[in-house]
Amino acid sequence: MVVVRGHDYQTDLKALKPYLREYEPVLIGVDGGADALLDIGFTPDIIIGDFDSLTDEAVHCGAELLHHVHPDGRAPGRENLEAWGLVAGVDYQEFVAEGMSEDVAMLLAWE
Repeated sequence: MVVVRGHDYQTDLKALKPYLREYEPVLIGVDGGADALLDIGFTPDIIIGDFDSLTDEAVHCGAELLHHVHPDGRAPGRENLEAWGLVAGVDYQEFVAEGMSEDVAMLLAWE
C-alpha cells in the first residue's frame, strides 16, 4: 500500500486501519507518508522519495530507504540524507526514475 500525505489523508488512514491490521500489506511511505503511518501506529516497510519532509523518527524507524534520483542526475534531498550521516549504498539505495516520487512508489509497488 502506497501512502502519501494528501488532502484529508488522516481520515483515509483512520478508515484503513482495520484493513492494515488484517492484511498486513507492504507499507510504502512516500516522504511524509512515512510519518503519517507512524502517527497511526504503523511502521513503513519502505520509504521512498527525496527525503525533504521526513522526521528523524521516520528516517530511523527501520524501513528500507530508497532515494528517488532523476535520470539526469538530479537528486533533491541528498543533502538531508548526508546531514543524517547516511551513506548511499550502505544506509539507503538510490532508485533512478523519471517522474515524481509518488509515481516511482507506484512503479515499485507494481514490481
